[in-house]
Amino acid sequence: MKNMRLGNNRGQAFSVESIFAYLIFLIVFSSVIFLWNQSTANIMQAEHSVEVQDLGMVITENLVRTRGIPENWTDYDYLSEDSDNLGVEIIGLADESRILEEDKVIAFMDMMNSSNNNYTSHKWLLGLSKPRFQLEFYFTITDLNGTLYNMSGRLLQTGRPPSEDAIYKFPIVRTAILEDEIVKVKLVVWNPE
Repeated sequence: MKNMRLGNNRGQAFSVESIFAYLIFLIVFSSVIFLWNQSTANIMQAEHSVEVQDLGMVITENLVRTRGIPENWTDYDYLSEDSDNLGVEIIGLADESRILEEDKVIAFMDMMNSSNNNYTSHKWLLGLSKPRFQLEFYFTITDLNGTLYNMSGRLLQTGRPPSEDAIYKFPIVRTAILEDEIVKVKLVVWNPE
């Protein structure tokens, strides 16, 4: 037997093949991490969207179908400096389900007027000031043609109209009766960020 010498290749730690395998591993691993992060972000965004839409529907239903808690919430001085301690839990505009009470509608418009500080200090009564949600709203009552309803010389709209760059805009429309006429009650819940 001949003694064959294979050269001086004793255990090279970084051969071309191992560097190539390491690069492939890094590319695959980076792709998996990127796809995982994208999927997680999409799922979280979809969950947030559904939660905001559900919140908008609950608020709209409370406004149109309930009298509020307490039922006489308009008797409180909701325009006072100490309006946070009113004891009002839910605002409702109805005298009966889907039959709106004029006094409550006007009180709500005054309470949520965005031209003064009322909007900011009272929107929490609708459930929009939760830490997880930084939401705004725009509320209108229109006739069936979409024209703003005029009650006693006052157009029924309050809140802040959605900006063009709003991330989420969820309009919820319900029908109701106001002053013996069928009207559309529309609440747009939107996220400014």
